Amino acid sequence: MTVHRPLELDIFYISYDEPNSDENWERVQSLVPTAKRTHGIKGFEAAHKACADASATDRFVTIDGDNWISMDALETVLDDSGMEDVVFSFKSRNAINGLEYGNGGIKCWSKSALLASNTHESSDSTDFCWTLRYYQVDVLGSIGVNNASPFQAWRAGYREGVKMSYLDGRPMSDPLREIADLYQGNRSKLNIWMSVGRDVPNGAWAMLGARQGFHDLYSGSIENTVINDYDWFATRWKKVSYLNLEATLQQYNRLLRDDFNLHVPELDQLTSQWFKQTYIHPPRHGLMI
Repeated sequence: MTVHRPLELDIFYISYDEPNSDENWERVQSLVPTAKRTHGIKGFEAAHKACADASATDRFVTIDGDNWISMDALETVLDDSGMEDVVFSFKSRNAINGLEYGNGGIKCWSKSALLASNTHESSDSTDFCWTLRYYQVDVLGSIGVNNASPFQAWRAGYREGVKMSYLDGRPMSDPLREIADLYQGNRSKLNIWMSVGRDVPNGAWAMLGARQGFHDLYSGSIENTVINDYDWFATRWKKVSYLNLEATLQQYNRLLRDDFNLHVPELDQLTSQWFKQTYIHPPRHGLMI
C-alpha cells in the first residue's frame, strides 16, 4: 500500500494572467502556508513541469490560479498502489454553469510520470488526460472562478467548446455524423457550457466562447491546438470584445443549428438558476477511460 496525504506533499499554486489570482493565492496561503507559487510561466506543460522540477516529493499537488480552494481535497488520503503513475483529479465546481468535474480542479501528480510525458506545446495534445492516466476522485476540492472578467470567461468557454467535442481524444472528423458517438458526459457538458450562465457576471461570455470554439473548430477556422496558445486568445479577444454579446450569441445559435444541426436553448437568468438547482452531477471515481 502506497498512501499519500496531500498536505504532506509539495503544493504548488500555478497562476498566469487570472484577474483573481492574487485573491485566490491569499486563500491558499491562509489554508496552506507552505504552498509555493509559480506565476507567468508560458505553456501548460512548461508550468506544470516547472513544479515537478521544483518538487522535493515524489508526488506533488497543483492548484490552478482561478481556484478558490477548500481543504476537502487536501485532507483526502490517496492510495496509488499498483497505479503509481496516475494523476489524482479532484472535481471543481464551475462558478459560471455549476458543472462539477475535473476541469481546473486540484491535481496530485506523479513527478516522474509527468516529467516523462509530452503534452500541450510539445505535442498535438490539448489536455494532460489524453497522455497520462487519470484517477477521478469524487471530492469537491475547489470552486473554479473563471468569470472574474469577460475575457477570462470567454476563454474558458472557448477551450471547453473545443475539448468537450473530442472523440477519443481527437476532434471529430465528421461532426454531423459523429456527434452522436461522443461520450455522453462530454456531450452534456458541451451543451451546458453553451447554454447556462446568464445568471452570473460574464457568464454569457463563456457561453459565447463555447459556441465559437465548437463552430470555429468544425468550420475549419482553427486547429484545435490553438487553445494551448494564450497569445492567440489575447489577439482574438481584441475582435470579440467589440461584438454585441447577445446579438452574437443569437448569431452562433443559428450557425450551430444550420451548419451542425446542434440546437442550443437560450436559457435566461431564472432558467439558468433553476437548471443549477435541478441538475444532478454524475459520480466520478476511479480510472478515467
